[in-house]
This record gives sequence, C-alpha cells and structure tokens, in this order.
Amino acid sequence: MSACHHQAHSTRMASLLESGKYSDLTITCRGREFHVHRNILCSASKFFAAACDGQFKEAQTARIDLSDDDPAALQRMLSYVYTADYDDKDSADEKEEEKSPKAQTCCFSFGNEQNSAGSTPSKPEMNSHRTNQEPARFSLAQPVSNNAASTSPSPEGNAHKANHEPAKFSFAQAVLNNALVYALAEKYDIQDLKVIAKDKFGHRSAFSFLWDIDNVISVLEVVYNTTPTIDRGLRDIAAQIGSQHIDASSGKALDKPRFQELVSKDGALALDILAQTHATKRSLDSEVQTKEELLKKARETQESLRDELNSAEEQEEEEQQVLKDLISGARSCPICTEDLTVSLVKATNKQVYLTCRSCKGSLLRLLAQ
Repeated sequence: MSACHHQAHSTRMASLLESGKYSDLTITCRGREFHVHRNILCSASKFFAAACDGQFKEAQTARIDLSDDDPAALQRMLSYVYTADYDDKDSADEKEEEKSPKAQTCCFSFGNEQNSAGSTPSKPEMNSHRTNQEPARFSLAQPVSNNAASTSPSPEGNAHKANHEPAKFSFAQAVLNNALVYALAEKYDIQDLKVIAKDKFGHRSAFSFLWDIDNVISVLEVVYNTTPTIDRGLRDIAAQIGSQHIDASSGKALDKPRFQELVSKDGALALDILAQTHATKRSLDSEVQTKEELLKKARETQESLRDELNSAEEQEEEEQQVLKDLISGARSCPICTEDLTVSLVKATNKQVYLTCRSCKGSLLRLLAQ
C-alpha cells in the first residue's frame, strides 16, 4: 500500500472513530463516551474480545466502563487501534480536562481486576502473561484546580470539540502521554501499541537532561506507578533520564525534597537509577580507555614516521656523498663503461639531474652547491 493510500485509509478510519457511525459498543470513561466497533477493537485486544464474547454484563449491555483510566490516554489507544498511530501532543481539550475534578486520579491494575456492575471485566487466561508479577494497583494523581469548571462530554459520537487556543507543546508532557498509553497497552494486551508507545517515549525524551527537575520526577512517577516491575520497556529509559538529570545538574537534583521522597518510597527506582549511573560511568571509563589507547597508537605512529623520515634523510645524504665521490673520481660510466662524460639535463629546486652523454642513462641527482 502506497503512503497516499495508507493516509487515505487512516483518515477514513479516524473519521469512523470520531463520528461513531455504525458503532455497536460504547466505552464510558469519566463522563466521556467512545462509540466503537467490536470487530475493530476486539481484533486488536484479547482483553476486549473476551469481554465481548463472554458472559459478562458488558457483553449483554454493549457498554464497558473504564473510569479507572485516563480519558486522553484511552482516546490515543483507540486512535491507534483504528489508524495504527496516535498523536502524543496535548490538545486544548485535554488542558481543560486536567482542570476537571473528574480527572484527579488515573489508576492501573495488573492481574487483579474484579468483575462487577460497571467495572472492567477480567479473566484469568487474559492475564496469564502476568502470573509471575506481584498484584498491585497503581495510581497517578494529576493536578486539580478547584476554580476550574468541569468539562462536559460532547453529545455527538466521539467528537470532543471546543473553541480553545492551541495548547503549547511540551516534550515532557508528550513523554507522560506516551507512558500512559504504554500502560493501557499493557493493561489491555495490545502488544504492538506498546512498541509504538515505547518508541515515541524514547524519541521525545532525547533531550530530557534539559528538563526541569519537576518534569523528570513526573515522568519517573508515571512510569514506575503504571508499569509492573518485570516490564523493562519504559523503566530502563526512565531510569536513564533520572541518572542523566542527576549528572547534568551536578547532583543538585538529589537535594530536591520531591526527588528524595520519590526514591525513598520506590526502592526499584532507586536501584535502577543507581544501575544506570554505574553503567554510564563504566561506559565513560571504557570510552576514556579507548581514547587513551588510540592516542598512544597515534604517538607510536608519529614516532615511527619520524624515525622513517630521519632514516630517509640519512640515506639521501649518503647517496649524495657517493654521487659526489663518483663525479670527482670516476673515469667511466657505470652503465655503459665508456669514458665518463656528463651533461646537465635540468636543475630545479636546488637539485641537479645529470646523464651520461654516451648512453643517455640517468646517473646523478645531487643537491646543487
């Protein structure tokens, strides 16, 4: 499929998700409704396939409540399911939703979901790939403004529109958004989405050492609160971000109370940052050693070339002396053995070129006096 055809297909699928036309399943999340299509969603996620195929209440009512999830992250997950991509930049609507009291907490659970009225269905076989990890419930508190009015969901389809100024792009916020999408991809078993979210997370965090310490801490909190210990997809990158920021700030980050509180509460995070710092030091030591070895070889090569040059100069001096002696004492040409009679061919750059007049053989090249 050409890029043009792929773009056209993605546009049609995005329009289908936004309009909710022909939908046969409704997902609710903190006042928002997403009208989706079972065949599309269930083909991408075994979790939703089990929910729609089983004897759960959700399969009978064609409604699934995911109020424990972040609406914006859920929107991005659905966008990927329909179009194979998602936008990790904040929209103006998301800025408003962050002010809403409904967006206070974003919770994730692994392997211990309970099926009840209005809750997310779960089956043991759906979580079999997580049997070796500890059950845990992670929550992420988001900033709330008491002075902000709650945002109302759009009544038509999945469109959530408002007249806002474009949101200012933030790399740190994009990284947080990708971390939340990664967590949902793990929770709902969409493995290819995890790969995309990880790639976007790594790309957006390339210059994280320039971030403010609060942004770094927020990223660490999200990653370590929304991923299981055995999932190293984002944790290694996040720990590297923390380690780089400590180094870039000359250790000043360690003086921040919020950072101290974070690492004191999460031993896994502290250990990972320590491991990344040690790995970075080993890498730098290895790089320094390599450069020292290269410098040593360069010096040895320089000495060798100097010795060769000195040897060549000495050899040239010896040859010149031999030629001078030959001119002063020789009576016959060493090439044709006739009586030696020489003629000047040319003289350039203080060098004289002589030939034998009898055989025209090149005899001498000596420095002009």
